[in-house]
Amino acid sequence: MPSELFGLLKTIPQTGVGRFLLFLRHNARIRFGYYQKKLPLTDWHGDYPIGKSPFTRPKKEDLEHIPIDRNKLLDAANRIVSGELPYFSSQWFKRAAWNENPATGQTIPMLHWTEVADFSAEQGDIKWIWEASRFYWVYILGRAYALTLDDRYAEAFWTLLEDWRANNTPNKGPNWKCAQECSHRLCSLVWAAAAFSGAESSSEALQKALWQTINTLAKRVEPTLGYGISQNNNHALTESTAMLLAGVSCGTTDAARWERIGRHNLRKFILEQFAEDGSQLQSSFNYERLALKVSLVSATVASATPTPFPREVLERLNRAAKFLYCLQDEASGELPNYGSNDGAIAFPLCGSPFPDFRPIIQDAVFLTEGKRMFPSGEPDEELLWLFGPKALEVPQCDWKREPLRAENGGYYTLRSGKSMAMIRCHTHHSWPAHADMLHVDLWINGRNVAYDPGSYSYSDPKGWGDALKETRSHNTVTVDGQSQMRKARRFLWTDWTRSKAKPQDLPNVFEGEHYGYRQLGLGIVHRRQVLADGDDFLIVDDLINEGGDSHTLELNWHLDGVSWEMKNGLLVDPTGLVVQVLAPEKAKLELRSGEACYADTGRSLYYGEMRPATLLQCIATSKANVRFITAIGSETLSSQDETVVWKGTSVKLRAE
Repeated sequence: MPSELFGLLKTIPQTGVGRFLLFLRHNARIRFGYYQKKLPLTDWHGDYPIGKSPFTRPKKEDLEHIPIDRNKLLDAANRIVSGELPYFSSQWFKRAAWNENPATGQTIPMLHWTEVADFSAEQGDIKWIWEASRFYWVYILGRAYALTLDDRYAEAFWTLLEDWRANNTPNKGPNWKCAQECSHRLCSLVWAAAAFSGAESSSEALQKALWQTINTLAKRVEPTLGYGISQNNNHALTESTAMLLAGVSCGTTDAARWERIGRHNLRKFILEQFAEDGSQLQSSFNYERLALKVSLVSATVASATPTPFPREVLERLNRAAKFLYCLQDEASGELPNYGSNDGAIAFPLCGSPFPDFRPIIQDAVFLTEGKRMFPSGEPDEELLWLFGPKALEVPQCDWKREPLRAENGGYYTLRSGKSMAMIRCHTHHSWPAHADMLHVDLWINGRNVAYDPGSYSYSDPKGWGDALKETRSHNTVTVDGQSQMRKARRFLWTDWTRSKAKPQDLPNVFEGEHYGYRQLGLGIVHRRQVLADGDDFLIVDDLINEGGDSHTLELNWHLDGVSWEMKNGLLVDPTGLVVQVLAPEKAKLELRSGEACYADTGRSLYYGEMRPATLLQCIATSKANVRFITAIGSETLSSQDETVVWKGTSVKLRAE
């Protein structure tokens, strides 16, 4: 039996037999040519009526009275007009062929989509090709047109759409391979139909071509919905949103079925994927934002129909917004860069930076409570696009950011002043992305001092993206250089980690443990305690050796910036932050930083980018229990016999 299939079989108790069978059916249909017959290579054909988009374009005068960085928006739109395209919210490239990676020049053959490989060294990372065909650039042009009514921006949209159609005929090439990618494109085009409505260049022939594209994309998405459902992630929500939007807007004989499928799936999967505590099952904050955005847009569209989503669905979206709000850094609006992050951001309708979660939280609060979350700012534009001028006149919500204890999802925060610790402690029940139990993310006065590294790339020749998923790339402890779970294939771990968070009455203390290394047969249980006091944090790690064998234990701290220096046993940053680690005798402290040590010393805030950072590693080898004690902040540890004192708290030097 191939190792990949064996790995999938091991996950059936968590994922379920039904989803496993959907996965097998999809792969069988590829192998035996079902999709080539169902979705054949063809030219654009079919006379589809001009549909009616459920979106509306704000009035120019309304846009002129809200905070919009006009220069930034028009500069981006002008770059698109001049032949550039944005990639992953951070990079620009001259427009390449639609099947070409603009960063490397690698191309993918224009075969039937079932014959296109997901990953290969020859073609490189397919996401670089998919990115331009998600049509995120549509939102920049549409926003610029709405603000100026300058037809250059509408004309640029139609020119790009016609070029894409000419070079991506139905079912041919990489841009038809993934139904979720087709769904992003479909959503962008349904929105564009409203954004460019009435423009001088929006001829009837071009509009008919647009709706022909939307209908053809919907016909591509529908047959493989089972595969999206088998993934048990945002694929199902994004593809169902595409079905709903096509259903309510196309006005064809297929439309009623598409709407029914989309509405049914969204009601079902929103309740399945968002837990009672607001967390989403993908173990990724960016994917939760994506899932929440397509869900709330769908709920908004459904609210204008005779059958809006039930209240329990809206309540679940409200809890998701509260979950994200409690994890948010107050100063920047950012969250920890936790879990997989491929740069996806559905319906980007304002100028807020990609890491800023204020727009999605504000949208969800308005939808579910009829209030605004934040004072006037850039997210106002998104409110205006999605909900109209009335959304700018409502009172502000009075939520408070409090310590989070999301037991369904396994996320815990300690808040002290303007600083925050986020701890991950979870028993996986859906496919995990990273092996990162008991990872700690630290934010001190708006700075992400100890960070999650991100994703970089899902397919890169240097292997950095794969390395960032491993335990060693997170702020936790590795045993004998191994991750906490076994890697079965690119996106699949087996022997999923089990964990337990201890009940805790004190608001600024966390205690928990995970059993990943016991499950792997190494006989080690990792316990972690985190204490917060002001802008200072104390982390105590106990590695309980149940078998008595000798093990090498590595405590890793991935730290923002490259200006840290060791001074008298302390790691010091020019801003005054100090990191101090106490460990058993003969333990080694190693400090590395900069690009030469990627991926261990790199962080990826945007897909496809790495920036240099610092790794502090404490390494100990022992047959006994081992305790690491780390202080991060401005407070250092003082020793007293067999204990150390931190801000009046005494901690024993040795694990019990």
